[in-house]
Amino acid sequence: MICPKCGAELADGVKFCGNCGNPVSQPDAQNTYVPQPETASYQLPPQASQPVAYTQAPREKSKTGLIIAIIVIAVVLIIGGAIAWFVHTVRKTGLDDAIDSMESPDFSDPFDDDNGAADPAPITDNDTSDAENYAYGYADVTLAGNDITIIPNGDLNGSTVLYGGKDLNGFLDYVDDTVLEEGRVINREFFYDLLSTMLVDASMYPDFEDVESNMIMCLAMANNFHNIDVRVKEADLDANNAAEYHYQVKAENRDDTWIVNYADRTVYFNNGSTEYSSDMFKDEYLAYWMMAIEDYYGYSSF
Repeated sequence: MICPKCGAELADGVKFCGNCGNPVSQPDAQNTYVPQPETASYQLPPQASQPVAYTQAPREKSKTGLIIAIIVIAVVLIIGGAIAWFVHTVRKTGLDDAIDSMESPDFSDPFDDDNGAADPAPITDNDTSDAENYAYGYADVTLAGNDITIIPNGDLNGSTVLYGGKDLNGFLDYVDDTVLEEGRVINREFFYDLLSTMLVDASMYPDFEDVESNMIMCLAMANNFHNIDVRVKEADLDANNAAEYHYQVKAENRDDTWIVNYADRTVYFNNGSTEYSSDMFKDEYLAYWMMAIEDYYGYSSF
């Protein structure tokens, strides 16, 4: 979206222009999932004559949060070029490295743990294949050679504390109240599903900077599809290309495979046949999410 005052390009859903500080408001955009015989697409805004859209009731906003946001923006604007400097710094010190690190998470040996955490519990069943099944803190994992299947178990949710004694519910309240525009709320259940498949277990990411890099990408997705009824049933990965997630989803009551490559920043629907075009993974937009995480948690990665 474009700032009506200075013409700067803005991330979807933000309340203020990071360039001039002008308050930004716009009608709530509607993502639409439209099944078709061979292809389907998410469109913003809807183009179909009979869109099927998931909408959530607007959350009552915190006036205190709005005042704080205005003060914060004013301070940032006083410091000349602060946003540009931050984005540049993020690119140099955190964001690029964080995204690059997603290319090679190590699932090769689930018992190679230097943090003293207990090994994941094996799942015993009647499976006679060579697959190995394990129950981790946030997901169940099946390893079969280089094939990895991650199934969220629901234990990563609003009460989960990732850093600083603050739970995710409080963080997402902060996002809704101070980051997103009025009437727009993050897709929480989708966010929890995505983050579960990335973190898998608390012991895998003892450094919050690694947790943060995963949260950034999940926030980008959960904001972009904020009003789509979508849940992740499982994520399939190849250990040799672990930045590419093949999500088995239920989207608007339809089973589909979404292929998301976080290194290439590409998204495909319909089992990989339909490319989805979006700016949600642009550096300047991801920087907004990094700022939100570090402001709420009181953490600094740079």
